Amino acid sequence: MVNCRVLELGCGVGVYVDALKTTKAKRGRVVVGGEPNAMGGVFGRPGGPIQHTQNILEVGDPTAHAAEVRSSYLGSADYHFDLLYSIEVMGHIPLDRQADAFKLLAGLAREGTKLIFGAAHLSQRGTGHIGCRPKQAWEKMLAEVGFVKHREETKNATVLLQDYNHKVNTQVYYFTRQS
Repeated sequence: MVNCRVLELGCGVGVYVDALKTTKAKRGRVVVGGEPNAMGGVFGRPGGPIQHTQNILEVGDPTAHAAEVRSSYLGSADYHFDLLYSIEVMGHIPLDRQADAFKLLAGLAREGTKLIFGAAHLSQRGTGHIGCRPKQAWEKMLAEVGFVKHREETKNATVLLQDYNHKVNTQVYYFTRQS
């Protein structure tokens, strides 16, 4: 994906968005990292990724907010992201707000947008896990907003991962408009 539009929800200091912006195929690539606190670092570098600092837990209508994000970073609310990425973030969002986060992701997507997603399962240890769910529950919630799991790509991706939680939790989805 050379000239693509990428957004990572929960980008932290920007390690992944920076890698997506600085690889050889970066020409024409728009890369946005969503993290509520200003992170500086890679986001302040000329030609680096862009940081979106709005806390999604403070957003009223996630669908309207998605249109604002598309307009702000892609130049028009008519454009959508080609790749969405969110790894080990949803388990840090309260259970009652996760549906809004998924509506936001759906609002950023177009038919065929790829989502690489992973979130903490119920027994996963770690700090700040307030919204863990079984993998099947994440899959069901994503399906409710139009993301369909691609089992073969999930299998191929997880074989390459080294971190245990990433290997267990990561799944690949594609967005399909619901009627």
